[in-house]
Amino acid sequence: MRRLMILGFAFGLAVVGLGQTPAPGARPEGDHLIPSLDGQALFLNYCAVCHGRAADGTGPMAPVLKLKVADLTVITKRNGGKFPFERVQKRIEGTGSAELGHGTKEMPIWGPIFSQVTTDQDFGKVRIYNLTKYLQGLQK
Repeated sequence: MRRLMILGFAFGLAVVGLGQTPAPGARPEGDHLIPSLDGQALFLNYCAVCHGRAADGTGPMAPVLKLKVADLTVITKRNGGKFPFERVQKRIEGTGSAELGHGTKEMPIWGPIFSQVTTDQDFGKVRIYNLTKYLQGLQK
């Protein structure tokens, strides 16, 4: 039960953007989505709580999670010097396998959140692409 409470807290921090508060009068279904399409902003608001601001697996929630949080700066190194762009996109979306270091479904599935329609368009795929591009740029 304690673990579920901690994960819920971590998810709550992530969805409100590490301290950002939702806009007054925001629709409930829109509270989980920041308006940005920028990969770095998405990472800092959704991923850094576990993976750390430097994406090295040292986020504030990492110590309380059951499994070691992946260092996202060595994805290329772990894949023979090639960044597996499509696999990373699918993992973020929630349609890929756990072979990129999570091992379980503890990582939130961001695809549905990133695909919330806040205008007349669904920018989910753009957000996932931009976040993946950002991670590609962080590789050591």
